[in-house]
Amino acid sequence: MQPEVNYWLKVLSTLQMRSTAFRAKTFVNNSSMRSRLYRLLARIGASVGVVCTPIAIFDIVGYPASVIGTSMEPTLEGGDSRWWKRDVVWLSRWGLHSPQIGEIFTFISPEEPDKQHIKRVTAREGDIIRPRRGPALISIPEGCCWMESDNPRNSKDSNFYGPVSRGLLRARATHVIWPPARWQAIETKLPQNSSAIVPDEGPSFFDPFTPFSSFDDFFDDPPKL
Repeated sequence: MQPEVNYWLKVLSTLQMRSTAFRAKTFVNNSSMRSRLYRLLARIGASVGVVCTPIAIFDIVGYPASVIGTSMEPTLEGGDSRWWKRDVVWLSRWGLHSPQIGEIFTFISPEEPDKQHIKRVTAREGDIIRPRRGPALISIPEGCCWMESDNPRNSKDSNFYGPVSRGLLRARATHVIWPPARWQAIETKLPQNSSAIVPDEGPSFFDPFTPFSSFDDFFDDPPKL
């Protein structure tokens, strides 16, 4: 009887040892998996940070952009077909809610939402202006700006499509950062050919801003892009 008892004790001892070894192996495997999982999550987090940080900077601070076209010459040069010969400007995301006269902004075109224009603010809400073309006087509506090109001979601006809502503004051009020979802060001085702001002399009897739908009727020959 004693040998049989000893046999079963050995069996139980062997099973216990195997169970302990299995649990230890499982613990090691789980620890290894957790370690690999942590490393994977760390890499994913680093990758997300690398991608999101520039996006956040572009969305909050600003970004560079190349000027295309001659509508803002001579202030901004963008008529050359070679990109390295065109001005690259720094576009700041600050100051969109309080644009000042003379500042240059990029904005979504009121007529072509898939395009952005870059123009100078020449009048703000409440101002009365005498535009280059169209009606004799225009009152700028609330929440809008009058945007004009520095080069009136090659322009499609507020003289063509009317005041621009502040909600369409995307960035403010503050500096020319390329080419090196043209590094400079962009001046906010209005060109001499800008639409004149009429001094406020009290109540007047002219009609306020003409509706967008009929704005083109004032032009005999609307300017081309």
